[in-house]
Amino acid sequence: MHPLADESWLLAARAHHLHCWLPPRSQFELGEEGYLGWKRDQRTRRAAAVGALLAEVEYGPAVIERVQSLVHRDHLTIDHGSQAVEDAACLVVIEMQLSEKDPDGLDADLVDAIRHVAKRMSPAALAAAAHMPLGEQTRSILTAAIRPWAD
Repeated sequence: MHPLADESWLLAARAHHLHCWLPPRSQFELGEEGYLGWKRDQRTRRAAAVGALLAEVEYGPAVIERVQSLVHRDHLTIDHGSQAVEDAACLVVIEMQLSEKDPDGLDADLVDAIRHVAKRMSPAALAAAAHMPLGEQTRSILTAAIRPWAD
């Protein structure tokens, strides 16, 4: 856990996959523009949903607003909490992508996807990624994918 993590960080991290299947990616255009639109929609929906849940269990408006801001990833480069939540999400994506693949099945598209995720990560998160429990071949692929940002 991040040494500065407060309750709002933990709540935001737990909300990362809240309703992540709504709406399906297939409802948005193909390509980067469609993907970015889908991600914006996901963050907006997730922030609204977590805000409603927190209000139901009587969190105050300040906490709800803070958690929603973290879920929406506002001010990533300025706000350490948002970066920590982003780092956690990126580490989960990398770990899940690599753990589900046979090392021989790792292709250029997956390496590119990991590179795309890695460029959003802090140096501490990149260091954590380098210590994930992976097989030798998978680790070498991860190392190559994150090298441009890990230096």
